[in-house]
Amino acid sequence: MTSPSIIYRTPEELAADPAFIRFIRCLPIILSFFAEPVYGQTASQATNIKSDQYGGSLTVVGKATGWFHLETIGGRSWLVTPAGHGFVSLGVNHIGNMLPAGRPVTSDAVQTISANLQRGGYNTWGYESPVPTDPNAPFFGSLLLTHTGHYHQGKDFWFDDVFDPAYQQSIRAKIRNYCGRMAPLPNLIGYYWTDTPEWDLALARKSRGTDWVSSLRSRGSDAPGEMRYIDFLNQTYAGDIKALNQAYGMQAPSFDWLTTHDFNPLDQQRAEVQRDDELFLQLIARELYRVTAEAFREADPNHLLFGERYKMNLHPDVVLKEAMRYIDVLSIQPGPENGTAHGPGKDETEFNEVLFDRLHQLTGKPIIVCDHSLSFYTPTYPRILWNQYPDPKAAALGYQSFLTAAMAKPYMIGFQQCQFISVFRTERNHLKQGLLDINGTPYAEFIDRLGDTNRRSLDQRYRNW
Repeated sequence: MTSPSIIYRTPEELAADPAFIRFIRCLPIILSFFAEPVYGQTASQATNIKSDQYGGSLTVVGKATGWFHLETIGGRSWLVTPAGHGFVSLGVNHIGNMLPAGRPVTSDAVQTISANLQRGGYNTWGYESPVPTDPNAPFFGSLLLTHTGHYHQGKDFWFDDVFDPAYQQSIRAKIRNYCGRMAPLPNLIGYYWTDTPEWDLALARKSRGTDWVSSLRSRGSDAPGEMRYIDFLNQTYAGDIKALNQAYGMQAPSFDWLTTHDFNPLDQQRAEVQRDDELFLQLIARELYRVTAEAFREADPNHLLFGERYKMNLHPDVVLKEAMRYIDVLSIQPGPENGTAHGPGKDETEFNEVLFDRLHQLTGKPIIVCDHSLSFYTPTYPRILWNQYPDPKAAALGYQSFLTAAMAKPYMIGFQQCQFISVFRTERNHLKQGLLDINGTPYAEFIDRLGDTNRRSLDQRYRNW
């Protein structure tokens, strides 16, 4: 057995080694996590980072445009505040659950929300939150544009005909009305669209019994979606009906005849059908994103577009490539690798570095983790949504591990926790656990540990860029 050789290096050689330089730069970050945290501090007590009125670090200097925007500074992607300073968004979603439906936001509610966000080390009001009364508090807007959310069930879920002029008109009107209220606000970071859209054909067929392509080609001869599909086939096969028949195993006499044809018995496993279905899915995405983005840019040219909030593995590459034509940031909700092309993989308890790196390389866009949560066991509500840890400390350590790995990526610009106040879903018999229990009392140990992690994360990012 040969003993390993030892390579001696001079201080000068070490100082010139890129790997050694990276190690030295990261050493304060590594050592900081071995220090005993002090829980319950305010943001100002936990860090000496000086910030502008929006929370951007004065040490990360960008352009002051009057709006939140993106810049690459020091080799990293940054949100930049309206005042021109680098900003990393750490937010909490669904703050609106704190407020009674249809009731105005009271000063007491705002005080409770702000105090707990600060206690948890968060600097952003996430999506599905009321507009902050503080004009300097960063927040996100969101607008549901399709009915394809992964969480929708029964009659609440359907595939919209994105080629229908009436549908497109409704989208434009909805965006125009929404932006009319939001566009003047400089503390608005940007807009999200539909939550967890179910784009993956194979998974949709498995869980829904249909998919976006199959739904449109079966609408009937008066439906714009089916007409666009038949036109797509005509173009793809250059008007050669015999070529289509051979590829699809049909006996259609003409392309016009297809307008009355029942496509439901179509063999979706044929290679040609699978190829064409993916191509038409790309056209669906192209039309939806074009109409959506044009409406947003017309109504509000100043704010960022974060696009749809994709659930991990429900975003085929062809869909992402179309989205990248129009959006500024890729928004991902981590989750199990359950796609047909993946395998067991990792779930939301672990930051999937390989998959996130691939998504960044594919899209070339900065990424935000737009929705993520780790929960812990409670005897009152033993059935809790998401991955469940035995106690608050364990859940907080899992959060720390995930956030630290995510924020180490130069393309990552933010993270959003789901959710603010716990909600018990009687129809599903589970608790969506937040930072507060269902009565509005903070989970003290949990929120304080998250607060320490968040403040450390911001401090390290702002100091080591």
